[in-house]
Amino acid sequence: MTEEKRAKLFLIGAGPGDPELLTLKAIKSLSDVDAILYDNLVSAEILDYLFKQASGNIFSQSKTTEKCIVASRLSGKEIELIYVGKKCSEKHITQDIINALILEKLSQGKRVARLKGGDPFIFARGVEEMSLAKDAGYEVEIVPGLTSGLSVPVSLGIPLTLRKKSDAVMIVSAHELSDEKFQSWSAFLMTGGTLLVYMGLYKLAQIREGLLKHSSHDDLAQMNLISAILVQSGTLDKEKVIYSTVQEIPELALRENFSSPSMFILGKHVRQQCPN
Repeated sequence: MTEEKRAKLFLIGAGPGDPELLTLKAIKSLSDVDAILYDNLVSAEILDYLFKQASGNIFSQSKTTEKCIVASRLSGKEIELIYVGKKCSEKHITQDIINALILEKLSQGKRVARLKGGDPFIFARGVEEMSLAKDAGYEVEIVPGLTSGLSVPVSLGIPLTLRKKSDAVMIVSAHELSDEKFQSWSAFLMTGGTLLVYMGLYKLAQIREGLLKHSSHDDLAQMNLISAILVQSGTLDKEKVIYSTVQEIPELALRENFSSPSMFILGKHVRQQCPN
């Protein structure tokens, strides 16, 4: 097989963090690559499960920002592992550099995995990276992953829909907030729907004020009491959870020193089956 025909990009979703929630297809694909570019949201537990670091260091201690050669626990072959994570408030590798790395590895005839937390097409740059590789003439395979918004609540017994009470789920990002978004979210919550907010940890107070501002006079009391659940490091042993209300959760998150990654879940009925 020529290098051009062998080269291929795999866009792989790593799921919410628990290695046992990796899909069989993800494991199979990761067993057959030469280089892996992985994100900040790929948990240390997943890295520990997949690889044995050549230096003997333990991945759960820290993530390397350098390229390194690791031994795959799945196939036994050596794989180049490259950290290309982006984290709020920290200096990170730009998307242009990530794109250049993808093309560089593909041009060397390598099978390249772009390993992303959750699903590669939900609040990720998977579509751009897919187009980049395809436009350059390379084959691309998409391997879906369990997105945290759907998998983390379910792992805690939190219902996202409930028969005759809640029949809709909205997945949103808090990256760019606006009055228009708050108006839409507020109206949706009043219908009984479940709102899943990604990247909302450091904007909880702003989200609260926006939802209250755009609630009608008749709905204001209900909005204050909408159930709000915050989950840090969902599905992992270090998971932390707060069960509260829209009104109270920003202060509770500060008091409990919550950090990213955290999933914010809101809805009239999300505490229906909760343990607390």
